[in-house]
Amino acid sequence: MAEAVAGVAPFTLAVAGVGAFPRPDAARVIWAGCGDGREALVALAERVERALVAAGFPPEPRPFSPHLTLGRVAQGGLTRDLAAAVAAARDRAFGTLPVRTVVLYRSDLRPDGPIYTPLATFPLEG
Repeated sequence: MAEAVAGVAPFTLAVAGVGAFPRPDAARVIWAGCGDGREALVALAERVERALVAAGFPPEPRPFSPHLTLGRVAQGGLTRDLAAAVAAARDRAFGTLPVRTVVLYRSDLRPDGPIYTPLATFPLEG
């Protein structure tokens, strides 16, 4: 992983827009989107993906969709109020955040929600 991020400079990512996966009327995940800096994030994700495939991990079949997960919706939990709130925030700008490191996490899926454990941190120093 260190080789994958070698030479990648830190960058700033704009966070803007709210949406839902798989779609607003059947939301399972509520997310904030990425604006300026998105291209740098996509390029970084492609480098990480190539390194993981080279290490023997299967490639991710879904296209990379840069976002920040704001929350998950329990089955049957989508309400009109929540759908309206997502629609109202569709074009909202949240500001920017610095991207300075890549953190490798282990994700343990549990009935009460996932547990994320950081395993390693890789600074961007390009």
